[in-house]
Amino acid sequence: YALRTVDPRINFALNQGDTSSLPTVPVLNPEVMEAQLNAATSAFLSRQVTVDVSKRVILVPKICDVYRKDFGEGDPYDCVSFCLQYLDEATQEKIIELFTDETNAPSIRYRSSSDHFQSNLQLML
Repeated sequence: YALRTVDPRINFALNQGDTSSLPTVPVLNPEVMEAQLNAATSAFLSRQVTVDVSKRVILVPKICDVYRKDFGEGDPYDCVSFCLQYLDEATQEKIIELFTDETNAPSIRYRSSSDHFQSNLQLML
């Protein structure tokens, strides 16, 4: 089975085995793949996106930098905009709060790559 169009969610579902990846490896099934990609994306982003409202900083996964063109024109704001829909309500509210101040845009930074690896992985069915 192959994806016919670019779907940024696949970036969060694929596992490189490092500690920034989920400790699970999804086995994608075409009949429930939408739900699986949504779940993997939400799980990954809940671990990797942080917001510091006082410093006006949004920290996003390195994947958003490496595969930036999958999220739009390559602007970090495109990635944040895409990720927003997969984050919990509290994190969404913090990000929206930062973007409502048009005179002081938040800084978007990428997490560093991890050189530590998972000791064991489990299947996500």
